[in-house]
Amino acid sequence: MRQLPTVSMDERPGFAACLASGYDTVKETFKVAVPDDLYERLAEAKEAAQQYRRSHKKDRWPMKFGGVEVMVSYLGVKGATYFCQHPNFEIHVRTNSEAPISIRYNSAGLWQFGVEALREQARKIILAECRPICAFDEIGDEESWINLNEIHVAYDFYSPEMTEHMHDFNILRNIVCNSKVKKDIKWKIGCNAYSRGDHLETITIGKKNSLEVQIYDKGQEIRDQSGKDWMVSLWQQEGYHPPTEGRIEHVWRVELRFAKDYLDQRGIKSVEGFSKDISTLIGEALHSRRLTISTGDSNRSRWPMHPIWCAVYRESGSASEMLPLGKQLTMAGQEFVDTMVSQIAGSVRSTVVAKIGGYDAIDAKHLLERVLGELEDDEDHFIKVMRAENRYKNIGDAR
Repeated sequence: MRQLPTVSMDERPGFAACLASGYDTVKETFKVAVPDDLYERLAEAKEAAQQYRRSHKKDRWPMKFGGVEVMVSYLGVKGATYFCQHPNFEIHVRTNSEAPISIRYNSAGLWQFGVEALREQARKIILAECRPICAFDEIGDEESWINLNEIHVAYDFYSPEMTEHMHDFNILRNIVCNSKVKKDIKWKIGCNAYSRGDHLETITIGKKNSLEVQIYDKGQEIRDQSGKDWMVSLWQQEGYHPPTEGRIEHVWRVELRFAKDYLDQRGIKSVEGFSKDISTLIGEALHSRRLTISTGDSNRSRWPMHPIWCAVYRESGSASEMLPLGKQLTMAGQEFVDTMVSQIAGSVRSTVVAKIGGYDAIDAKHLLERVLGELEDDEDHFIKVMRAENRYKNIGDAR
């Protein structure tokens, strides 16, 4: 990955406390051969949904997809003829396409179960119905038939000071982008319940088809959209105490949305590839689409990075360790261990194959020895252990 130029940081201790970080959206496309039988069942279910909508005012019809029940919509979605809903993801199916199936993993599922658990579930469903378009011995090499299309990384912070900053519209003058980045700044103006005047709720920097960095009032979003208050239980694990009246304030989300064009330009083709370079990718995103603090210097590129951007940068140092915070709410201890062992095994296999072009048990053993050595040599090892202990302290009690 490319090296970033030095940017001064306006870090302010106590400015923002991180409540949660994780993947909020992931979309993959699958290069597979879809059998005629599946297309026929999808067409029948879509027609049934259309008929059901006319008679019952509901627009979904159930069908089995890879042995799992999904709800087929009476409409398709942009670019796809068929749209199927699963509790944890959406399945989009196209006709006459080299990669006819795409899956978008939803926010609730990602935070609760983690991206690898959802990807494993999706792969099983697709392989039960379709054949990957690749050589037989390449099926295990997922990059040959699965491509990362979009990925969002989110950081939630408690910051009363950020709320104050968003009351000053001059903050929009403090956006600094690389010369090739076209700014697309969007904001919503609203009044809070305490009549403290107009304020910004959302700032978006960048373009949707490449890279967007957005900061927005997460509490306001939860107030506006019922059903998203499950995030509060995740924040409470990090010490957040919601007000007794239930009104969520001073919680700001910084979300980095990486689209296919941006990922392709950096050779990122898979979730594994993104995870490997996540800290560098986030650092580049924060630098190229950054919020700053004005110093009056005529050279805006020298303005220091805003404290909330600094907070994201600081948290991204352990971004490769991002785990689903909701696991401890839903998984028993041994189930969690089994899942993590499976993920580690997959990562070791992929790394060995990438290194030598095939799998070799001796190379895998050497790799694991190197991992253990780097783990124990990590200067922040004990701090990270304590954070992990706190995060998973209740896992044995999960149902």
